[in-house]
Amino acid sequence: MKKLNLFLSVAFLCASSLSFAQQCEDCDIVQKDALVHVGMDNESYVDSYGWYNWADVNQTGLGNLSMIFQDGTYNGSSVYQYGYNNVANVAQTGYDNYGHINQSGLRNSAEQLQGQNWGWSYYGHAGASQYGDDNVSFQSQDGYWNSAEVYQNGTGNYAEQNQESTGYSWYGNNAYISQYGDENESLQNQMGDGGNYASSYQNGTGNTAVSNQETYNYYDYGYNSSYINQSGDNNLACINQMSYGGYNNSGINQVGDENFASVQQATDWGWNDSDINQNGDLNEACVTQNGYGAGNYSSVYQDGDGNMAMVNQWGDYGYNNSNVNQDGDSNRAYVNQGNYAGYNMSDVYQSGDYNYASVNQNAEYYANYSNVNQVGEGNSAYVNQNSYSPF
Repeated sequence: MKKLNLFLSVAFLCASSLSFAQQCEDCDIVQKDALVHVGMDNESYVDSYGWYNWADVNQTGLGNLSMIFQDGTYNGSSVYQYGYNNVANVAQTGYDNYGHINQSGLRNSAEQLQGQNWGWSYYGHAGASQYGDDNVSFQSQDGYWNSAEVYQNGTGNYAEQNQESTGYSWYGNNAYISQYGDENESLQNQMGDGGNYASSYQNGTGNTAVSNQETYNYYDYGYNSSYINQSGDNNLACINQMSYGGYNNSGINQVGDENFASVQQATDWGWNDSDINQNGDLNEACVTQNGYGAGNYSSVYQDGDGNMAMVNQWGDYGYNNSNVNQDGDSNRAYVNQGNYAGYNMSDVYQSGDYNYASVNQNAEYYANYSNVNQVGEGNSAYVNQNSYSPF
């Protein structure tokens, strides 16, 4: 019932957000598929079982295929492909395995599977480096203490990471994506019983980054952490996290023009944390946080023109905190905080022209605080606070 109430609370907050500020939107990304191999040059198939096996494949040309399967412990594989329309597939299961794919050219596909249908993967590492345009990279890991890393340099590249952790709290998975160029897309999905961490960095124009994380182990606590850093124009970032055991963390830093950031977090035992820092023009920030065992914190800083910030937080056992600092023109800030056991605090500072701030706070067992400081022309501030006595 707690989970259901949590979802309903999130849905209510999202609905309230839409009525509160229509600017907030969902993040969309078009998922791609691995390329289908069309044989033209070389094909390589490697199967190894046991301990300390190593596979090294080097291919040059057009339409090469490399497939590696390893089962055991301390196994490693390395694939180097140079050319066009090459396909590399590495599948590993076992303990402390390593796999890396290096591709240079156009329309290459790299796919790495650790664990999955063949068993579990522990302490595994999957890495992919792609240089060129229109390349795709897929990494899937099932187990715990796994790490996945993707590096792409070019235009129109796509990277997708899927990780599922099983076991105990802090034995989660780590995912890293770095993309340099224009119109690149990255998608990170993490779920399981343990803590997960996802990081995505994009540098270019028209990039999209989406991260989804979920943990659901009550007994070994939760934990989610995600960070997205984009530098360029027309960037889009979205983070969606959920943890039943408690604690969420999110950070988005965008530098450029027409950036949009949206963070939605939900916990059960408590604590949400979000930090959005945007520097550029026409930036938007939307943060929605929920709790159960309490705690919420959000800080939005925007420097540029046409910025809009909206924060919607809710709690149960107490504590909300929000800081919005905007410096530029035509800035708008909306803060809506609720609670049950008490305590709200909000600081909104805007410096520039045509700023507008509205703060609405509600607490049950005392304590509301709000400070709005605006410097410029045409500023308006509305603060509505409400607190109830426990008697």
